[in-house]
Amino acid sequence: MSTFITLGNSAYPFARLLDPLAELVSANRLPTPVYVQNGTTPFAAPGCTVTPFLDREQFEERLNSCTLLIAHCGLTPIQGARRGLVPVVMPRLARFGETVDDHQQPLARALASEGRVVIAESAGALMEAIERALELQAQRKASGEGSGEPALVGRIRHLFSEWEAARR
Repeated sequence: MSTFITLGNSAYPFARLLDPLAELVSANRLPTPVYVQNGTTPFAAPGCTVTPFLDREQFEERLNSCTLLIAHCGLTPIQGARRGLVPVVMPRLARFGETVDDHQQPLARALASEGRVVIAESAGALMEAIERALELQAQRKASGEGSGEPALVGRIRHLFSEWEAARR
């Protein structure tokens, strides 16, 4: 189990996401170890491995091995959803100087409407979003959807597994 928090490659800071996460790490509320790709946003929290930027191989390794993915709403949540994760996203907002416009909000809403992500609109909603995302992931894994493959394929695999077990 691990948590991967990533802010992507934006030149804009995103303390609105990282500051409350530091509190959750301190309170041992996240799956450990916790890896943070903080970009240009200053960040330090005991118990975290912090790296401003990751190369593609390091990024893929973190993404492939995490239990919980927390990110801004760009390409990363889509990549996580394809791996069977339900990422927690907090869209960057222009009014806070986190991006040039609010393009991440419609993407987050679209992904959330498909059940691919859980949105944390604020710091106060972060823990609830994390709990919901982990709950959805567990449900999908139990139903055979956790592999990132279509639900029908997951159900068929599950039925074959049950059939093989019954034959033994």
